[in-house]
Amino acid sequence: MNHIERLNQLSNEESEELFAKCCGAKRWISKMTGARPFRNEHELIECAERIWTSLDTEDRLEAFRHHPKIGDINSLKGKYSSTK
Repeated sequence: MNHIERLNQLSNEESEELFAKCCGAKRWISKMTGARPFRNEHELIECAERIWTSLDTEDRLEAFRHHPKIGDINSLKGKYSSTK
């Protein structure tokens, strides 16, 4: 089973947890979870971009607040230790 197939089979809660590792905007996470199933990686990326561009300023600021400050390697390692 490939990554997209596994993503499509996750529960909504599991999908939201996974998407939260990519982006901290709650509306983006919710919309990505609702957009499943994805046929392939290309469709996933197109959807992610389309949803991102549909967000308002507050959603984007929320996403940016979830990212470590530039240059703060310790924060980055701690926050994203479970990702590559």
